[in-house]
Order: sequence, then structure tokens, then C-alpha cells
Amino acid sequence: MCRRVSPPHRRDMPPGMNILTANLLFSTLVFWIAARIYLFPKLGELSPRSILLPILLLHSLRHLGLMFLAPGAIYPGLSPRFAYPAALGDLLAAVLALVAIPAVAPRRPEAPKPSGGFSTSRAP
Repeated sequence: MCRRVSPPHRRDMPPGMNILTANLLFSTLVFWIAARIYLFPKLGELSPRSILLPILLLHSLRHLGLMFLAPGAIYPGLSPRFAYPAALGDLLAAVLALVAIPAVAPRRPEAPKPSGGFSTSRAP
């Protein structure tokens, strides 16, 4: 007969260590490895535009900062004076990154030309 093993309780975890901290550390490690393999060897050959696009794509994920406002996703004692500005600031950064992507994305002949506020060229 198998004995059911219960998950570790919060008090069993090392102080200061939680899932969000581990997530941040491992994500940073993955991005560092990817940069060492793909970016650093070609850095001298790349244009500033081609370097900016991955940075903007990365920052477009900052909407995840809205997790500060999700009940149960954060430490219950987290001050709303920190949580709301942090969450909304991350959302604003994500929106600005998304808006900037068309300005730096490579142009393809078959792609439609930007219009309105995204236009980078003058109409004849």
C-alpha cells in the first residue's frame, strides 16, 4: 500500500526562499544562457534596431506585474501603497513596449505600411 506524502508546509521552507524568488532566479539564468549563446557572439554584427526588438518583446511581458493585484498570488501583508503603483507601472511599461515594437521591427515588402501615430515616413 502506498503512503500519501503531503506537500511541505510553509514553515519547512528556508527563510526568504519562495517560489517567486526561485522563478526569478531561474528565468534570469535562462536569459543569461541564451544571451551567451546567441547574442554575445554576434553583438558586433547587429544593428541597434535588431537588438532593441528582443528587449521590447521581453518588456511587453511586464503585464505580469498585475499579479501584485491578484488575491492569493502575493504575500498577504504586501502594502497596497507598493502593489498598485508597481502593478500599474509594469502594465504601462508593457503597453509602451508593445507600441514601440512596430517602430523597430524589420520592414518586409509584403507588410502593410504603418499609418497614423506609427508612421515613420512622410506621405508624398
